[in-house]
Amino acid sequence: MNSDCSCIEPTYRKRTRSIRCPPGLSACATYSSSPALKGAFECLDTRSSLEACGGCPGTGGVDCSAIDNADDVTCEQSRCVIRSCAPGFTVNANGTECIEDENSTTATGRRIAVQSLNGIEKFWGL
Repeated sequence: MNSDCSCIEPTYRKRTRSIRCPPGLSACATYSSSPALKGAFECLDTRSSLEACGGCPGTGGVDCSAIDNADDVTCEQSRCVIRSCAPGFTVNANGTECIEDENSTTATGRRIAVQSLNGIEKFWGL
């Protein structure tokens, strides 16, 4: 308001574009070097998406397909679940990672190789 009139000066509010996805999906930013795709997004179901499990990529989501030594893995209820592992590995008790199977022939072969190369009686891992 100024002294010459009892007018109210307008205020301006910046418009923001609302990103909307169907119910149950999250709006996740896409990463591209193309200027045309800057600000682009895709709608993902982070409860079951193999590459965006539990959240959007880069913001807490997990790429289940990148879990070391996992052969068969899914995303269920926003967490990675490993069903099977590569030879020489077994699924841990929580179903969240593949650990070396001490009883497999692959693991035994590694222990022997380490012992014969280094003269070590205990397996230290590779």
